[in-house]
Amino acid sequence: MREQMDISVGELVYGLGERFGPFVKNGQTIDIWNEDGGTSSEQSYKNIPFYVTNRGYGVFTNHPEMVSYEITSENVSRAQFSVPAKIWIYFVIGVRTSKTCS
Repeated sequence: MREQMDISVGELVYGLGERFGPFVKNGQTIDIWNEDGGTSSEQSYKNIPFYVTNRGYGVFTNHPEMVSYEITSENVSRAQFSVPAKIWIYFVIGVRTSKTCS
């Protein structure tokens, strides 16, 4: 199964746990799963199926196995994530900001 979320012009994606690549995930394809990959592998020890953007929201994929992300790599206006399952749950988490006036 796969899902796609719109990514706006100038929107930056961060997260997905420990990675050995650029901090900003735009333009990357990332497969994550938890496993001891050793020191000569791209597999990291702290994979977290959660990303957050500079637009004030995050997406958590609640799936215990491999999750594949294509962050503006296949389509520059989409973040796609997929799992090898027939059903899964994901959460879109918004960040509410407040402003105070003096």
